Amino acid sequence: MDLFHADLDEDFLLQMYKKAKKNFNSCILYKNNDYLLEELKTPLEDVELRNCSVQFKFDFVEVKNFTIETTIGLYIENEIIGKYSYIESSQGSVIDDVLVFY
Repeated sequence: MDLFHADLDEDFLLQMYKKAKKNFNSCILYKNNDYLLEELKTPLEDVELRNCSVQFKFDFVEVKNFTIETTIGLYIENEIIGKYSYIESSQGSVIDDVLVFY
């Protein structure tokens, strides 16, 4: 993605949240991550995923190198129980993800 020529509009943000939610589901349902469902202590169907933030983090030396970190909140009945962050490169490659339960 060429950030300097990208359309940073609502559609772009919604697309990033969609990617984050899809990757959250892949992460938590991955067979080697069974323990995550145990840590959740509630059925996955009861968890509401809410859009939180999309952040651009630029490399200090090479501004064209940046990452996009999209964070969604995990809620049960209006109480936040955790967050999930999906991180990709400026080229659209997945770099990392972080899941935290409170």
